[in-house]
Amino acid sequence: MSASDFSRAVESLAPTVVRVVLIQRPAPNQILVTGQIGTGFILTEDGFIATAGHNLQAVAQRQQVAIILPAGQVITCKLVGTNIQWKMDQRARMTADLGVLKTDGEHPPLPWAKIGDPLIVRQGDEVAVVGFQALDDPRNLGVADLPPQEAQEFIRSVQAQTFALRATVASRFEITHGDRQSSFLFLDRHVSLGMSGAPVVWPESGEVIGVVSGAKLEAQMSGIAQVILPAGITKVYGIQLLQECVANLRMRESPPAP
Repeated sequence: MSASDFSRAVESLAPTVVRVVLIQRPAPNQILVTGQIGTGFILTEDGFIATAGHNLQAVAQRQQVAIILPAGQVITCKLVGTNIQWKMDQRARMTADLGVLKTDGEHPPLPWAKIGDPLIVRQGDEVAVVGFQALDDPRNLGVADLPPQEAQEFIRSVQAQTFALRATVASRFEITHGDRQSSFLFLDRHVSLGMSGAPVVWPESGEVIGVVSGAKLEAQMSGIAQVILPAGITKVYGIQLLQECVANLRMRESPPAP
């Protein structure tokens, strides 16, 4: 992957990458962000948002969720899908660590990520991961000597920036279920806290080919095996599962034909 390919891929994708946050509503027209729970990206112009399923555990417990666009706009969302499941065969079912949000209310059309084919990626290829890191210890930024207000402003500015990482595909495999095929990639580096749900990009086309899950919260294949990853490896779900999930959600939302 050349430096120019990497830069172009990140620049084209960045407007579609969002922070997924928990919120409170102290007043009807007031939104208070209480914490970042991960990264997501915009799948469709009308506001379907992809992220990792484990990011949405608090939302499933009736906490409110929103996304923050790169420009800083906060848009509230509803949970429409998490821990997506599909039947592999008569013996086994798999649960994917994927989640889908849908924006609430009216808003301008959103920029959306271009979707690619994860089957194009081979072992040894380089990919890009773009997301928002959570700062587990702000002291690591070296702001201890700044006045508190200036330190907080600096921390907020850092948290608002996307981080772009290079990674190599250490391994990949596919699972066939019926007439469909799902891809899984394993990257040679462990992404930072806050990057779960980030898009994985094929730099040559700037297209999203997968969604970051993580190294600890892994899918289980009932009756077959449990996936356990070594430290320093990140698991990525191929984009096909999310495409299928959103297509099903759209069918549910469509009004019946007269």
